This record gives sequence, structure tokens and C-alpha cells, in this order.
Amino acid sequence: MRKFYKITLIFAGLLLFFSQSNAKITKQSLLGTLRSTILKNADGRQDSLASVEQHRATVFVFFSSECPISNSYMPLLSRLSSEFKSKDIDFYGVIADPDVASDQAKKFSTDYQFPSDILMDSKQELASLLKAHITPEAIVISRTGKIEYQGRIDDKYVALGKGRMMAKHNDLYDALVSISEGKKVKNSHTKVIGCWIPKLEK
Repeated sequence: MRKFYKITLIFAGLLLFFSQSNAKITKQSLLGTLRSTILKNADGRQDSLASVEQHRATVFVFFSSECPISNSYMPLLSRLSSEFKSKDIDFYGVIADPDVASDQAKKFSTDYQFPSDILMDSKQELASLLKAHITPEAIVISRTGKIEYQGRIDDKYVALGKGRMMAKHNDLYDALVSISEGKKVKNSHTKVIGCWIPKLEK
């Protein structure tokens, strides 16, 4: 019985070791890929995503000018981008719809006074890397390459075409506050209600 107990402890220890190792490798792989990823923004300039390592955290928000739910969050996203910039949290908007041109994205950014760069992910490299499928979807990545939060902005929408007057949970805001205070994000993954990112035609 004692021998079996020792074997169980050893097995559990190995599982923990490999689990931690895999998590470390995943973070390093994500950082490595981001370092080599360069996307054009709506202004036509090239943005190197290696800048992720230069900030406490970086927020990638996938949105769409064609999605009413996504559009309804733009004023809030603009405020969050401005508010958390002073806390060393960077923001990027991402448009992964291949049919949206950069001049359309630039007008969209101006109309909603979005203060951060909008990346043109027309080949969906970033969407594929971060496993983003719906707009609006937020992914928050730490400078070490860990995905701290992925999911909805808040829970104002409970289903397509069905929303509340006010959100009960401000998931993205709460996650960013926790990160800025050096605390662990309590609810790191939430379900997104919105519009599917169009699939690339093969």
C-alpha cells in the first residue's frame, strides 16, 4: 500500500511538471510568433507585434464595422483604451474581415474616435494565432506571453438580438484592473455573443 502511494505521488508530480512545462512552452511559442508578426494598420504603416513584450499587457480587440453588437461597444472600447494606456496596458483594434479595406477601417476608427491602432488582419494570421472567432472578442496578453483574459467585453448581450439595459459583469474592465494591480484575473475566459469573423475563401 505504501509503495502504491509513493508511485501515485511520483506520477502526480510528473503530471504537474509536464503541465507547467507545456504552459511555459506555449507562452514562449506565442511570444515567438508575435515577435515575427508584422501587420499593416489602417494608416498603412506596419506594426510589429514584438511590442507586446514592452508593456504590462496588450489587448487585442477583434471588431467589425458590419456587426451591430460590435459597433455598440466602440465608445466603451475607446474609453478603455485611453484609460488603461497610463497603466502600461496597450490596445490594438483588429479587423479580420478580408473584404474591409484600410480606408474603410480608417474612417471607422475616426467615426468612433478609437485612439489606438487598428490592425488589418486580412489573412487572419492573428485571428488564427489567438483563436478569435467572433466580434467583438478581446484577448489580453501579458509581456510574458500568457493569455490573461479572452472573451466578451461584458454581459450586456445574452444572445443575438437580446440584450440588457446595463451589463451585470464588466469582464474586460475587471480583468484589466486586476492586471494593472498585479492580481490574478478571476474569470479568465468568457463566452462571446456577436458576429462570426468571416472565413477566408480557399
